Amino acid sequence: MALTTCKDVDGIVHDFTAFVDAYGLTSEQHSCVEEHTRVARSGTSCQSFVLAMGALSGQRELDLLSSAVSNGATVEIRRNAAAALGQLCARSRASGNLSATWEQSAVAALSRGLEDRSVDNRGDVGSWVRKQSLQSLAGVFGSDCSVLQRLLSRDADLAVRLLGQVLHSMTEKIDKLRAAAGRLLELLLCEQRVDRDSDSDTDQALGSSLEQLRQLILIHSNHSSGGDKTSRLFAIVPALALGRDDADSITQNKCGFVKCSDFSWADPEAAFARIVPALSVSDKRLRRPLFEGLVLTGSTEPLGKFAVSAVAAYAETLPETGATVEDGAQPEWGVDGIVAELTRLLLTDRRTSKLINPALSVADQLVEQGALLAAAPVSWIPLYRATQRVAFKLRAPHRLELCLKLYSSLALMSEELAGLAVGSLLAHMAHPVLRIRQTAADHLFAVVCIHGAIDADSDSDDIGRILAETEWVQDSASVKDARARLTALVRRHLPQSQD
Repeated sequence: MALTTCKDVDGIVHDFTAFVDAYGLTSEQHSCVEEHTRVARSGTSCQSFVLAMGALSGQRELDLLSSAVSNGATVEIRRNAAAALGQLCARSRASGNLSATWEQSAVAALSRGLEDRSVDNRGDVGSWVRKQSLQSLAGVFGSDCSVLQRLLSRDADLAVRLLGQVLHSMTEKIDKLRAAAGRLLELLLCEQRVDRDSDSDTDQALGSSLEQLRQLILIHSNHSSGGDKTSRLFAIVPALALGRDDADSITQNKCGFVKCSDFSWADPEAAFARIVPALSVSDKRLRRPLFEGLVLTGSTEPLGKFAVSAVAAYAETLPETGATVEDGAQPEWGVDGIVAELTRLLLTDRRTSKLINPALSVADQLVEQGALLAAAPVSWIPLYRATQRVAFKLRAPHRLELCLKLYSSLALMSEELAGLAVGSLLAHMAHPVLRIRQTAADHLFAVVCIHGAIDADSDSDDIGRILAETEWVQDSASVKDARARLTALVRRHLPQSQD
């Protein structure tokens, strides 16, 4: 009755759990609880019984909760299923009934919960599921240091995908979510044992990636603090790296690591500066989710400035690789790698991708800040072509304005790009959307008349006068005549191949 009628059921679930521990449930009572998670009752009733399922332990309950984490009818049901699944695993492990198969099923279900991006009139409600999934995963991995090794031996793809999802979660815009992800990442890196001496190439590869991440994220010096690089170690380090005085005041965990400083992953500026060096990890299956998360956050306010600034500062530490990115070849990770990743994001499906607009915005910010100047010239043309592909026949004004802005920034990178960008901006002066014409004219004025990206000689004054004095938001004969005169003047100074 209480689970059916009450909204605040946490205390009731606690009492129900104590009842199950003391007396157990009959088969009929088991079926009753399960039935209340399926029947078409009120949402409050169903989500309450889903939360109560964590007090039980059995294959049927595991399967039901695993399905509900991603397939629950409401976000409250999915959140409660993630919480109950974590409780079920903890109780099953305590009683010695948690098999490796159950463990794998639970981790796979919670991994799907990390992908919940549901939005309604309350905002990003999917974050409730993501946060609870992170917390339940922390409970699973925090209770046994061999979970990751078992998971790796049974489903290596799931293990790597989960680690990539956690890295992506480190870039979340919500502080509490980022903090939960940081706790889980610390558990994975410093409290999970992976056998690097195994004959399995998969074990060795993941073990190497974990060690790289430890060095890049947890032991990497905090450059933003200006501290000494050899003494300012962060968060979790091997006990042997600490002085004797420090060793007396800390406790070493079961995998030989100790926490030597307090760090808040909820602090966006510090968190982004700490996580960005992980882009240097060699496994692209881990690098790409992290980069995509930084791009998504980098295009939003107010946290975007922290994400972009962290990437820009990180780019300054990278080598100029000069590797080619033509014909799909993967460049050595460096500044060229950042340009190549931005290009890849722009080449995703234009109809469904939520990354294209953020990628355009972040690329423009990084170019404007001069963070990518060390990139090889050959890496810029694919980025320009990808931007051109996004803009082709596009009628979505906001995305097209982002393309035009990126054109004007790329024009300052080289003479070749200047010619290409000016040609693209000139072409958009005839766009059917009048506001796009005005935007293209504004960027063309900046590129040609302010920055002098192309040498217009004696025509620069005439070009500037036409661009500044014409009302491009009108569709009159005089505007068409001005556009024709402008086109003739500008094309005189473009290389023949770009004319």
